[in-house]
Amino acid sequence: MTSLLFDTSLPPEEQRPSKKKRARAPAGPRHEVEELPKKPPIFKDISPLGRIDDTYACADDACAALAHDILEDIGGRWVVECCFCGTKQEVPAVAGVIKEPEPDAFRFRDGRYAGQTLDEAAASPRGGDYLAWAAESHPRPAVREAVKTWLANRSGGL
Repeated sequence: MTSLLFDTSLPPEEQRPSKKKRARAPAGPRHEVEELPKKPPIFKDISPLGRIDDTYACADDACAALAHDILEDIGGRWVVECCFCGTKQEVPAVAGVIKEPEPDAFRFRDGRYAGQTLDEAAASPRGGDYLAWAAESHPRPAVREAVKTWLANRSGGL
């Protein structure tokens, strides 16, 4: 037996109140913000100027490696990076470690060896194979001639 002091049932038309949402008035003046187009991050490809081993210890005491890449040469000082942990440090330059290319040396302008001289390309893995191919089959005649001349000078005219 259920007894209630008051009748809690509602008439059918009042049982479901409308769920109309009221539009809110803006809190204040809205400023539209223009979204700037997203630009891709710019990565600077830093190829090492040279390598130096067994001269400087890594600045990270936990690493203490003796193998470094020379990233920058700034007035007799180098910025070197540890080959193992990536710690950078500034150290005094050592004469004769960085080989300066000839100012008028041929450099590849694109491709796998872009920006490298013929000597640098030859020192890389499979560089000799590439130079042999370029001397015979490179699509640009200037590259073919430069590589042929370089190979002739290296072989002593054989």
